[in-house]
Amino acid sequence: MDINFASPLGSSVWDSNFVAGIAGALLGAIVGGAISWALQSTAFARENRQKMLETQSSNRQLAHSLAFKTHLIFEQFGMIASHFKDEASKMPTGAPHPFRFIQPMINVFDEIRFNYEELGLLLSKDAPLANELMLLQQRHNTRLRALASYNQMRLAVAAEMPATEKQGNVATSEFTGEEMARLVPRWLMLDSLVLNFIECASDEHAAARTALKAVSEAIETHFHARFRLEFQDEASEPPTA
Repeated sequence: MDINFASPLGSSVWDSNFVAGIAGALLGAIVGGAISWALQSTAFARENRQKMLETQSSNRQLAHSLAFKTHLIFEQFGMIASHFKDEASKMPTGAPHPFRFIQPMINVFDEIRFNYEELGLLLSKDAPLANELMLLQQRHNTRLRALASYNQMRLAVAAEMPATEKQGNVATSEFTGEEMARLVPRWLMLDSLVLNFIECASDEHAAARTALKAVSEAIETHFHARFRLEFQDEASEPPTA
């Protein structure tokens, strides 16, 4: 006698087409998911690479801006040093009140300032160099303010020294005791300024040159950008009073 048990799901044998459909759907979902993941990964990688390239480009621009400003400081210190060296060479040895012989610079340069982005970038790579540039900036701008003050003070004093006699480029003035008491302190201040210009000019130029070389090396080391420097031979001796 044969005994048959009925399955609660119906036939105990599944339709082969139904099984193949489920397998195909699962395989399609897996393949589709893999393709979607690969496309998204590629898109993310491309986006990240683009962001990295943009960051590198931005960093190089900031680094070149640092170098350009440092180069301007170097050039301006050089022109200041050259001016006062030439003027000091015209001054008679041992002449009192050297301000009388040292002509001011006609056009004082604009101040130069490194911005926060430039210094922040450099701080992340070379903190000592960033500190050196901040000090160089302060030194440069202080010198420019001193030059501007010297120009104004010298013009004001010259206006109170009318020439009573003139021979060529040499003018002679005469003063009363009261006028001398008023003018001499201002003459001494002008002398102090101009002697400081003469004594410090070459040192400031040399400091800027050292900083410019360091910035050039930092750009090549940290930002993989070439920055070529060529210096002309120049005398390093400071002008003497």
